[in-house]
Amino acid sequence: MPRKLYNFLIDADLAAGLKAMKARDGVAESEQLRRALREWLTKHGVMKSGRRRERSRKRQGGNHG
Repeated sequence: MPRKLYNFLIDADLAAGLKAMKARDGVAESEQLRRALREWLTKHGVMKSGRRRERSRKRQGGNHG
């Protein structure tokens, strides 16, 4: 799905929290915001609750047995 660029300001305490989580968990601030926004929109009935599925990898051939 193509992404759209948004540009907005957030409070300093929120920015500090995002940076702390990135340092702790290694999740980029932008990804944290996407996840939180998706959850918030789902909670408010704007989006469906099903998560988008990533493509699964093809199985490697071989003997399974």
